[in-house]
Amino acid sequence: MNNLKILRKNAKKTQAQMGAFLGITQQAYAAYENDTAKPPYDILNKLATYFDVSVDYLLGRTLTANLPSNVRNVYPLESPIRLPVYGAIAAGSPINTSQSPTDEWIYEDPKYGDGNHFVLRVEGDSMAPEITTGSYAIIRHQNYATPGQIVAVCLNGEYATLKRYEPQANGSILFKADNPAAQSYVISQQEFQNGDAYILGVLREIKRKYY
Repeated sequence: MNNLKILRKNAKKTQAQMGAFLGITQQAYAAYENDTAKPPYDILNKLATYFDVSVDYLLGRTLTANLPSNVRNVYPLESPIRLPVYGAIAAGSPINTSQSPTDEWIYEDPKYGDGNHFVLRVEGDSMAPEITTGSYAIIRHQNYATPGQIVAVCLNGEYATLKRYEPQANGSILFKADNPAAQSYVISQQEFQNGDAYILGVLREIKRKYY
């Protein structure tokens, strides 16, 4: 981070002094200036506050050191999370899922950065009005769900659809459409145990892209 080095020199501070201020070694601090290590967000915010600049300026994302007086780094900037987009998932008739990622979703919330999340584009209106066609479903990959959760379910080993998970008293499972005019699916306990139908993951959030 060349801007960090410039700020330190302008403040007439040594690397050792900055390391002591941050509670780290001089070597660790020098690595930040030399771009051989990335500071964690708490240190970035501490440095931004100390030098009265934006985190963006420290990271070289902007040439302007200071923010307007009414705008400060209240929240740390997060590294973007890149989630794979596996084409489309039906909210209507099932869609074939034998495909590779077709795109990626750049997301700024680190809660989805555990490697267990992916994105499916929604087509159809069976989950309307809550979920509309063109939405992007952020799915946590897991093979189980809590009754009432919306899941991505694979049917016949190759087709995926978005439905509400409703286990029945007789052991069968109702994958229910929210739209009463759309088709729901009842899967027997044996079909589920045989892998003819299985849960791909649980819906975490619905997003839309506007650009």
